[in-house]
Amino acid sequence: MGRKDACRKLNLEEEIKKLDDQGIIHGIRHINDLDEASGAYKPIEEVMRNQADLVEILVELSPLAVIKG
Repeated sequence: MGRKDACRKLNLEEEIKKLDDQGIIHGIRHINDLDEASGAYKPIEEVMRNQADLVEILVELSPLAVIKG
């Protein structure tokens, strides 16, 4: 989703709760921060599945923080 779409379509409280529930440190406080929220991105499983013929998956990483700046 594009940056403007994310700010228009995502719910600020839901995105904050999602990150808080996962224990991810974040600076998402305002609607303009939603362009960096996890909901703005495709699910990693889908991305990796679409690239399976190009890459060999060695390890899966999990986010620790979301920082915009």
